[in-house]
Amino acid sequence: MKTCSRCGAQVPPNARVCPNCGAPQPQENKSRKALIAVLISLLAVLAAVVAIIIFVVMNQSDEEAKPNTFDYTCSEYTDLMNRILGGNKLEQSKWAPNSSGYKYSEKTFSIELDTDKDSEKVTKITVGPDDTDDGVKMAAASIMTAEPSLTQKDALTQISELKEKKREKIENTSSVTTWARDKKRIIIEPRPNNGEKPALTTAETTVEPTASTAAPTTKPTEPPTTEQPTTAEPTTEAPTTAPAAAWKQAYIDYVNNADKFFTLFSLIDIDGDDIPELFSATEASKPVFGTRICFMDGDTIKEEGMGASLYYAEGQGLLLTSTTMSGSQMVEVETFSDGKVTAIHSGTRNMKDECKWDDKDLSLDEYNSTIKDYTDNMIQPKTVGKSEIISMIEAY
Repeated sequence: MKTCSRCGAQVPPNARVCPNCGAPQPQENKSRKALIAVLISLLAVLAAVVAIIIFVVMNQSDEEAKPNTFDYTCSEYTDLMNRILGGNKLEQSKWAPNSSGYKYSEKTFSIELDTDKDSEKVTKITVGPDDTDDGVKMAAASIMTAEPSLTQKDALTQISELKEKKREKIENTSSVTTWARDKKRIIIEPRPNNGEKPALTTAETTVEPTASTAAPTTKPTEPPTTEQPTTAEPTTEAPTTAPAAAWKQAYIDYVNNADKFFTLFSLIDIDGDDIPELFSATEASKPVFGTRICFMDGDTIKEEGMGASLYYAEGQGLLLTSTTMSGSQMVEVETFSDGKVTAIHSGTRNMKDECKWDDKDLSLDEYNSTIKDYTDNMIQPKTVGKSEIISMIEAY
């Protein structure tokens, strides 16, 4: 009930006039009430949207503030390194805390790990100095802890590319590796956009995409099916010769300026042309550095990093490289033609003697037999020292 403003009598809510005095009664504005209800609802929705936006932005800020990390702590990194290096090369007790994480110091190398203060996960690995055997070995193994799919050869090639200034940085699937020349350090950090396909490394860009599926697997002396026919137009071939004095001087300069660890050399004929290839290797006590072959492409000398040991079929353009580390073995069969080293087969054997060849599972006997089919028809370089190889080059 409502009260009449004229006579004060009680008036029913919906009455238009007072039943006592007949005075008109004001009516409620339903449209105004509806509008108010709509506005209240809109304000409630707007408040909810603003709250959601604030929540998302704050969470994003928190995520951005968190450092990108590798998926291991200092202790786990140490275990990974020892598995890769074989034996207890790093001792857990020798890590010393510092302002950014931990440091491991020896006479011939040091490793610094930056870690996230909350999760203790590693955010950066700094290894050096890069002019010592142990410094390079530890840097290569550290790259492999971040990239389990990489072989020792891959890691060493990446370090070589950085030190020779062929690349400013190397981006792998999960890591980015750089070289601090002034500090003689290799730096490995998590890749900011983990999971995206990285740019190809120099080694990957020389591999024919279809070669690994097209070459024979049991006849090592037969040319792979991906090679161009021998009747190809001569105008499409890259130059394969250079003046004798030019290639000899190029090889002599290379030997004189070789990395101090590469002290063994050999002149070998892989592709059967008029200019031999120059093979270089480290002493047996330093297999982590792998081997290299140098060759002339026109009047330019080029270099290709290989595995710890090399076999080749003389004059046939066929190679086999093998690297064994921590009980695991990586093998590649490659062709060498027109200045390109192209992988056609690959094999692996892990510490459990589980073997693969071109992604096909093999027994250990089958795996060893496959490799033997190649090496039985190949030879290994016979190496000499610097002065001897220079004399051989001059007399060739």
